[in-house]
Amino acid sequence: MVIINNDDFGASENLNYGIYLAFSKNLISSTTTLVNFEEGLKDAVTYINEGKIRPASVGLHLNLTAGKPLTNKMAANENFCENGSFKPNRNRNIFFLNQKDRKCVFDELEAQILKFKEVFGFNPSHLDSHHHIHTELAILQCVIRLAKKYKLNSIRLSQNLGSPPNFIKRTYKKLVNNYLKFKKFKVVDKFGGISALNSSNFNGKLNYEIMVHVIHDTADDSLKDEGIIDLNEKLREVFQGDKWQLSNYTDLAQTKSS
Repeated sequence: MVIINNDDFGASENLNYGIYLAFSKNLISSTTTLVNFEEGLKDAVTYINEGKIRPASVGLHLNLTAGKPLTNKMAANENFCENGSFKPNRNRNIFFLNQKDRKCVFDELEAQILKFKEVFGFNPSHLDSHHHIHTELAILQCVIRLAKKYKLNSIRLSQNLGSPPNFIKRTYKKLVNNYLKFKKFKVVDKFGGISALNSSNFNGKLNYEIMVHVIHDTADDSLKDEGIIDLNEKLREVFQGDKWQLSNYTDLAQTKSS
């Protein structure tokens, strides 16, 4: 099973259109939604309501690093926000949040889950996050509590396609991923970007999530990952005729645990 997930649905009308085109060309099978960009989210909802993107393919992209938060307490939290907007870069302690920050994070992420359910009318297929903030163990604790509370069964792994440059990073990623499995979440076997997959040996017996960020290039009407790599050509290069099933996290949730 291969899940090709495009992050950032709901960020803007232009990004939404590129994601819709990628679905229509069968280049992606899943997307995750930012719910704190009002105009982009309103536009994203129309793609669902008009049947252009299937609900089973839509998850939630939890966000603590871009745009404005949904909760007033988070907007006033100087550790995460400045002038009412999220800081793109903050001082991070991946293992610890003080009580105030932990409550703030929990409430903000809960508000994002509830916002998703309110505007779309269904549960997200899975959870992941902008800039991978859910893989910080202190934040992951909040995400897991919320996932259990709202019966969300799948969470994205920490990237494990390819090899991190040092032992500490490899060990940390294994810790996060094993913790998700220990908590009985449905996860893929391997997760990473196209370049990481290209440098690894594809194993058709494993479940993969491939992360992309498609931009529609109007100059040549192409879909480019990160605005640079032609997605269609890159996927052909990576898989080279290997047999693979394009799926989503709803499909994954219905598979039997090994």
